[in-house]
Amino acid sequence: MEDEKYFFIVMEYLENGTLLEYVNKNGPLSEDSASRVFSQLISVLDYLHNTMNIIHRDIKAENIMFDKNMNIRIIDFGFSKILSSNMQIVTTSCGSPGYASPELISGFPYRTSSDIWSAGIVLYAMTTGSLPFQSFNTQRSIELIMNSDPQYPSRLSSILVDLLDKLLTKDPDLRITLDQIKEHPLVACWLHDCDYMKYALFDGKEADPQITQKLNILKYNTDTLTEDLKRHLRTPIATLYLIFKNEKTIEEMSRSNTCIRLPKLITEREDLRSTHHVLSPLKMKFAITKQNPNTKSLPQPKPVLRFEIPQPRQIANSPIVVPKIRRRERLNSADPELSLTIPRDWGSPLFLNKM
Repeated sequence: MEDEKYFFIVMEYLENGTLLEYVNKNGPLSEDSASRVFSQLISVLDYLHNTMNIIHRDIKAENIMFDKNMNIRIIDFGFSKILSSNMQIVTTSCGSPGYASPELISGFPYRTSSDIWSAGIVLYAMTTGSLPFQSFNTQRSIELIMNSDPQYPSRLSSILVDLLDKLLTKDPDLRITLDQIKEHPLVACWLHDCDYMKYALFDGKEADPQITQKLNILKYNTDTLTEDLKRHLRTPIATLYLIFKNEKTIEEMSRSNTCIRLPKLITEREDLRSTHHVLSPLKMKFAITKQNPNTKSLPQPKPVLRFEIPQPRQIANSPIVVPKIRRRERLNSADPELSLTIPRDWGSPLFLNKM
């Protein structure tokens, strides 16, 4: 919102942090909880790819956050791109190498199926506590992505391994599609048919009468509210409406039995404890360092923010955190593409953090 002198930014508070922080603190998720999170992620990608024609290009554990009800939000659309269709080819190499698809990091043209590969890396990371293709340096990690197959812990179920194999297929033309993922046994039990407009902040027709009544009780004039929303005007009354509507929608989601409900997550450690087994603490195999993949410079340690209280989480030592590639030179590159941010659309589901 804005007045004559100032701009005011209202953002949702996601109090339960990122998926990366959750796994670092609690260890790998149980397959049951991981499938819930993954189902929500697939619902997001389905909306982005097939409704909005947007490719994210930086899906990773750091960019998945949890709200107070442990429903996910996808953040960081800095590398996202608006496509003319979900089959459009793009060429810019960007994102985070540990999560990037073979076609993306190699400089070949790629489509939205690249996001599906990244989703597979996320599923692997939250069920094992590590990345499937990782080494002490970025270049070696890229070589593993291009030339090696993922190794699976013996404790993973055959259903989970089957889905991971299909998600992490190196040939994008043979990689599993969103429609096929939604039919997979690991996902189908959670992912029902979602009516995205059911959770739209504005349906394009009329304002929510309950929210309108609430604004009237607070002595706000709502005569122009519906028209302001239709025209996407950032007037004070429209902004207040969207804040209240967002709050109401989140509560509806938390009570719903649809695909976007996520009960309390259960970690692998808690799952084994319930059957009187003891799982050793998650071991960090190595520290990821920041380096430029186009130079021969020695890697520099990734800085860690330190605070007196609480104790630092040591995210830099996590086996599922990776540096980000801002842009790479390509031998056969055309004019560099400009990344476009997600459009402001009141119809977006709440999985997307648009601010």
